[in-house]
Amino acid sequence: MGSTLWVEIRGLPLKETADDCSKMNRLADEFDALATRLGVRKLSDFFDYTEMGRAADAELEALEIGDEPPADASEGDGDDVGDETVRDATAESPTEREAVGEWFDSAEGLATVRALSAYLADHASELKMPTSPGDAERYRRELLDELRLCDGFLARAASSARQFRFLLVP
Repeated sequence: MGSTLWVEIRGLPLKETADDCSKMNRLADEFDALATRLGVRKLSDFFDYTEMGRAADAELEALEIGDEPPADASEGDGDDVGDETVRDATAESPTEREAVGEWFDSAEGLATVRALSAYLADHASELKMPTSPGDAERYRRELLDELRLCDGFLARAASSARQFRFLLVP
C-alpha cells in the first residue's frame, strides 16, 4: 500500500493542511539519516499512522466480508465488496480527529523541516533523488516546495503553540 504525507495541525480542519507531500514521504529514510547528522529530530519521529491503520482495518474487514457466504441467494453473490465508500479523512471534525493518534511539538517539527530545507538547498547533490538523473532537478525543486509548504504550516502552528503531526495517508 502506497502512502503520502499530510501535515495536520491540532484544532484545525484537516482539509486546511491536507496537501500531498509524497516526495518527503519517499525520502523519509534519507531525511532521517540526514536529521541525525544535523542534530535535529528525525522526520519520522513526527509520523502518525492512524489513517494507515484505518485503511488496513477496512481492507481486512472487506476481505472478511467477502469470505462470508451470503445468507441466501437474494442477498447477492458477494461481488459488491469493492463497492464500499472511500473514507474521507478531511470530513471529520477536528474534535473527532484529535481523539486518536499521536501529536507532537510543532516547534520541534519546524526545526527539523528548516534544517532539512537549508541543507538540501545548499547540498542537493548529496541527496539521492528516487528519479532518473534527467528529472532530478525538477524532483529537487518539488521537494523543496513541499518542505516550504510544511515550514509555513508548522510556523503557523508554532506561533499559536498548536501541536501537529505528519499524517501518513494511503
